[in-house]
Amino acid sequence: MHALLGIFCASTALTTTPLTDDRIELRSGDTVTGEIVERSDEHIVIEHEVFGRLTIPMDEIVSLPEDDEAPVEDAVDEPMLEDKPSPWKSQIEIGLSGAQGNTDTLSFRAGFLTVKETADYRWRIDASYNYGETDGNTNKNQATAGVLRDWLFPESPILYFAQGRYDYDDFRDWRHRLSGHGGIGYEIIDTETFELIGRVGAGAAKEWQRSQSIRPEGLLGLEFAWTISDRQSLTGYTTLYPDLGDFFEFRVVSGIKWTMQIDAARGLALNAGIDNEYESQTDPGIKNNDLRFYAGLTFQF
Repeated sequence: MHALLGIFCASTALTTTPLTDDRIELRSGDTVTGEIVERSDEHIVIEHEVFGRLTIPMDEIVSLPEDDEAPVEDAVDEPMLEDKPSPWKSQIEIGLSGAQGNTDTLSFRAGFLTVKETADYRWRIDASYNYGETDGNTNKNQATAGVLRDWLFPESPILYFAQGRYDYDDFRDWRHRLSGHGGIGYEIIDTETFELIGRVGAGAAKEWQRSQSIRPEGLLGLEFAWTISDRQSLTGYTTLYPDLGDFFEFRVVSGIKWTMQIDAARGLALNAGIDNEYESQTDPGIKNNDLRFYAGLTFQF
């Protein structure tokens, strides 16, 4: 009889709800209520209305007052997911100018560039379009798009490359041109603020609206990238493509571009540059040089 009375009292003490709101569920199925006065990673201490202060190991607890819906053993601290930056660094360029009066002029340029670089390789994809007119007559309508792949060696300045390009121009004697080249490169200078790369290779080009078919070409090139400051940079290149079937014929493609950040948080920058292509042999009435100036806004992302 005394044993039954003791069990009844203990059960009553465990299930009696005191004036506090703290409620702890145990693995045994029992519920203990009282005021939590101490808590650690190993245990909690509760002030029970009947038994006084009780120390309960955390591994015996199923749930606590602030986490009634999730069992303690199932609660796992998951790392916060952070947005990983894209491995591609891209930018869009837009330039527009015009005049109206004695002569009406309009000039428009749009460009795109994206680069991805790892320790083992580098991708560069670019495209641009230029349009211009004077007094309603089109005097410029050209586009270009290209891709360059570099195979890098972390412990060596030597690299291998392959590239392809498509050119369109309403005012050249070839209209469409498709070319591809490959070869070897060398990082002549490679510092945090300045990089200079030389390239040597060979390939071929096909120009439409000209009598010749596919033309084998060599490739000799230099390119640089100079970080002038946190806000300014200067890049440039020049590439010679000699005709391997006729060494008196060649073309040279060059360019230089200056960029200045005006709002780094929004990826907004100013740019200005010069592109030029020289061809040693052209049809009558076609100039050897095709020089283009441009300026505009750059949106980096």
